[in-house]
Amino acid sequence: MMETEKAKPIRPLHHSSENIENDNNLKPKKLDPILAMVLWTLEKRGEIEVKILSEESLATFQALEKQDYVKISKGEIKLTEKAIKGIIDPLKKAGGDKKNHKAKKGEKEKQKNQTKKIIEYALESCEFFKDVHNRAYVAIKEGIIGVKGLVIYPLNGREFKQYIAKRLWEHEELAVGVTAINSAVNTLEAIAVLDGETYDLKLRVARGEKAILYDTGGFGRRIVKITKNGWGFVEQTKPIFIRYPNMQAIVEPVMEAEPKDCLKLLKHIKITTKDQLPFICSVITGLIPDIAHVMLIVYGTQGAGKTTACDMMRETLNPSSLNHLSISRDNSRLILNLLHNYVALFDNVDYLTREQSDILTRAVTGDTISQRELYSNDEELNYKYRRVIIINGINIASTKADFQDRAILFELERIPKKERKTEEDVWKAFREDLPAILGGIFATISGAMGVFNGVKAELAELPRMADFALWGEAVARTLGYPPMKFLNAYIKKIINQSKEVVEADMIGGLVVKLAEGGKKKNDQETLGDGHYAFSGTATELLEEIRYLADEGGLDIKDRSFPKSANALSRRLREIQQNLKDEDITVIFPQKREDNKKIIKISKNKVTTHDDKEEADKPPVSGGRTQQEWVEKVYQTLKEIGRKKKDGNVMETDLEKEVKTGDMDKL
Repeated sequence: MMETEKAKPIRPLHHSSENIENDNNLKPKKLDPILAMVLWTLEKRGEIEVKILSEESLATFQALEKQDYVKISKGEIKLTEKAIKGIIDPLKKAGGDKKNHKAKKGEKEKQKNQTKKIIEYALESCEFFKDVHNRAYVAIKEGIIGVKGLVIYPLNGREFKQYIAKRLWEHEELAVGVTAINSAVNTLEAIAVLDGETYDLKLRVARGEKAILYDTGGFGRRIVKITKNGWGFVEQTKPIFIRYPNMQAIVEPVMEAEPKDCLKLLKHIKITTKDQLPFICSVITGLIPDIAHVMLIVYGTQGAGKTTACDMMRETLNPSSLNHLSISRDNSRLILNLLHNYVALFDNVDYLTREQSDILTRAVTGDTISQRELYSNDEELNYKYRRVIIINGINIASTKADFQDRAILFELERIPKKERKTEEDVWKAFREDLPAILGGIFATISGAMGVFNGVKAELAELPRMADFALWGEAVARTLGYPPMKFLNAYIKKIINQSKEVVEADMIGGLVVKLAEGGKKKNDQETLGDGHYAFSGTATELLEEIRYLADEGGLDIKDRSFPKSANALSRRLREIQQNLKDEDITVIFPQKREDNKKIIKISKNKVTTHDDKEEADKPPVSGGRTQQEWVEKVYQTLKEIGRKKKDGNVMETDLEKEVKTGDMDKL
């Protein structure tokens, strides 16, 4: 207890006790700080004797008693529950928050120091740069992580974060936190984008100075460098390639392999003899950078080994931990799959929407795709890439003209029971040959580089996939095939492809049946002009198509079957050129007849009445028809024939086949 003579007066809450007594709305937050301190002391001591207080101080406590903050009883002053919960507990919490604030401040200082160290170490051991799309990357310098050549990662990827965390632990025994790493990465990203060099990074293949470069995908960061004089391994000394987590290393190729060794691939993928040259050239040209590669479409009945064949193609060109990609309804996912896979293999695809078909076509041609197609934000980030696309399925997934112009079809037949093997045996045999196959591919590309300029000078007129045709011809000559052997096979392939597309397409097959006089639901005389197998509206045509489908036992509920007249018209336009190649003319209305839009279909090319202009219009896809550019190629071959000793033989064969129109024998 304090003695009376040493007691110090306590300052009132306000200037007088009357003010306190009249303040009926007194709240804890309005208390005088000195009074709050007195109450805090009271709480610590437990009680205060009334006799030690001055008269003025006692008046103050009496006023507080009326407010239920203290209780005066038997000469002692004690705190009430209201004072404890309303004043003391908040004061205690405030004291605790102050301690927490100090702790947080210390933690921030620690993170600041960690962030600074991360940035210092990163700048010492790495190079920061951006690609042509302004995305930030890091190149870890040679020898830092025990390998030769640069190791390149996306700056905000987990690989770089793991690398820098490991480095600080090894050198400082410092375990850095996620916040510090993320703060450092943000700063380094700004350095890369604003101050770094710009490099055009490639995936798996790139063009060097008079060379083709191929990323082996291995930890050692070796690159295969191919020139017209041969091929070998070099190290990546400047940013060239980007890698994604799904990429895997190739097998060690046989250095002594010859071009013909790549033909061992045909032992394992059962392609018909007539298609073997276009097939092997399509696979090998997949490693030629910066050109539009044909889409390889593999189709056939169940048990034909389609999936295994496509897996072997992907394993040869671009090993990946992702065996197959799916055609997702989410188009942004499809775009990302194409971005991250140089060889994009889509397995068991039976149907492609128009949008999906367009995305795949753009991936072949190398069109730019904006990030707005991937994410709904205002920042625009562009992607531009060319990919090798492989699709398999029982049917041909798309009959769109633009899609078919960039595709080459290969039909596989069902494997006979006697030739069937276990999957383990199939893959064991393939992997035994793969090193020689891969070495043979590199040797073939080297040889093709040596003859490419000569091939280009010879061929003045080329089909739509011109770069593929040129490189395919150069590859074929390197493999020992005679001049124009590949080009002739490719021409024949794409001419016959129209027939394959029509036969494989449900609507195409029904239109052919209708044009050839198939059984009709309605009397044709009621549908219009008797010169045509069909003449009527799109709605009437849909009725006829449904009738023929029912007669043939086809499922009109299949998602590929058009559900409306407009959908049918769109499908017909997609295969109009393919039908024309099969001598089926489909004429769409340019004007109304009797206030109706009349579609006309005939077996032979129609030039009667006023339909000649419509019938002879170029295909929807634009450019020359197949027949027109075949004629142009023929004229080129004639010119070559005059310059070559064996030219007369070539000219005579082609002249017969083109002039007689017997394209099946071309």
